[in-house]
Amino acid sequence: IIDLSRILGILLDNAIEEGENNDKHIIRVSFIREDRVLIILISNSCGEDIPPIHKINKKGYSTKGKNRGIGLSNLKDILDIYKGITLDTIIQDGEFIQKITLDNNFEENERQ
Repeated sequence: IIDLSRILGILLDNAIEEGENNDKHIIRVSFIREDRVLIILISNSCGEDIPPIHKINKKGYSTKGKNRGIGLSNLKDILDIYKGITLDTIIQDGEFIQKITLDNNFEENERQ
């Protein structure tokens, strides 16, 4: 529960920050249950100048200034702890979409 809360907090914080300078910013959050899977979608409107996804996920990379850019890197570290949870990032038609998929049997990986 704590890690899921951190994941959602990071993604929602990023979505909110993206819209701080946009009067028509939209954020959508959806929880979808399909068979044995829970899908959480967080989408927000975004400008056309969004960097490529591989850059966004690098630790320290930020479009918002210095000493930032650790949220998505921290998110990846959290996701790496678990089996059966994935994150897909899609940029499509002016929307930045984060799709979290949780298998019913997701569990913590064995630690070395």
